[in-house]
Amino acid sequence: MRRLPLLLLAALWLPLLASLWEPGAEPLLENRRLAPVPTFPNSWSEARALPAAADAWARDHFGFRTRLLVAYNRLRFGLFGEYPSDDLMAGKDDTIFFNFGTAENKRLLRHLCGLSLPADKVDDRAMEMMAFLFQMRAIQPQTFLLAIPDKSRVTPEALPDWLQTECARATPPLAAIIDQIADVPGLEGASLYPLEAFRAASPPIYPKVNFHWNLLGARRIADLTAEAMFKLAPTAALAYHPVPGFSDLSSWTPAITV
Repeated sequence: MRRLPLLLLAALWLPLLASLWEPGAEPLLENRRLAPVPTFPNSWSEARALPAAADAWARDHFGFRTRLLVAYNRLRFGLFGEYPSDDLMAGKDDTIFFNFGTAENKRLLRHLCGLSLPADKVDDRAMEMMAFLFQMRAIQPQTFLLAIPDKSRVTPEALPDWLQTECARATPPLAAIIDQIADVPGLEGASLYPLEAFRAASPPIYPKVNFHWNLLGARRIADLTAEAMFKLAPTAALAYHPVPGFSDLSSWTPAITV
């Protein structure tokens, strides 16, 4: 029992001592800028802010912090399949979606399927895009609007069931805007939204473990743009060889590999 206080004291001091020889914390691990080392105050206001700055630095740089975060992220993902960020959403069949937002009712995926954007706002955006296209085509007749389908619109069946149910009662705003533009005299063929081409692509343009498209997606867009907008046909059939790459999840949270 006499050794217990010493053990507790060692446990309290060990992280502080470890911070002296461990490498610095990794900002990439948390996707944020970590607190900087506080500087010597040169004014009364800086002196008053010094305790808070020192506390922020200590919280971001204490010993074993990086290892503990890595262990926590791996444990949470391995046991529960949960991602360490609310900006990530787990879909079906190990599909990952980016779901950035400041509040639950303002998340990106809700916005993209039309839940967070009223119909009158969609009409306003369509009118703005029409006016912009008319202005630009008056300067350069070969001005086009190219809208890239998001992963959640290309593979909506991979979204969680509860989100599919909610999105079923809404109209995706981007498709509605493109449809309105296509019906305006003088803007026929001025816009391209290759949703069906993206859905039919094989292999998939959006890999399951990535938020963005692969090289096949860039090539497919180039082909569609050349054909639909500039009436150009391919002059050579280029072979496509998929190359295994890293997952966006690994970049977002380096402790997790997929």
